[in-house]
Amino acid sequence: ILVGANTVRNDDPALTTRFFPGPQPLRLVFSPSLVLPADCRLFTGPAHPTVVYYDRERKFPDHWPAHVTGVAVDTRQNWISAILRDLYERKINHLTVEGGARLLARFIDSGQWDEAIELTGGRTYFSQGLPAPLLPGRPVAEWQILEDRVRFYRHPEFADLDLHSVG
Repeated sequence: ILVGANTVRNDDPALTTRFFPGPQPLRLVFSPSLVLPADCRLFTGPAHPTVVYYDRERKFPDHWPAHVTGVAVDTRQNWISAILRDLYERKINHLTVEGGARLLARFIDSGQWDEAIELTGGRTYFSQGLPAPLLPGRPVAEWQILEDRVRFYRHPEFADLDLHSVG
């Protein structure tokens, strides 16, 4: 699960499976500046592996917890490809980009995504924040769950493929 530094600062996510059994996901943060709160749950919560992608011009802090490692990327180049390459080398073939809005927009604009799920709440849960990025094309499926609307998108290049049946 990948989030941006602003999401860590504003929402303090745990990025763990709390309600379902199974292995914990690798927690990923894109933080070019390495400015993250010392008391965030990624540092103080359960010691699950966490990777922080940061600008290669910075020095990774040696005082961060041992379960938090850093990967330097060139943020002036295609850092999304660098992150995807790192995940490939770790033999990780699924990435959920959970946000925030700017991080999601960068992935969408880069074209380096295959599926997206848009959740629209039936109630107003947030009083402020950035609007969600717009997804290209039309949803290939949509459904209602209580008051929430769920829309499933595929990258336009893959819209006609059944990606779940590909070996």
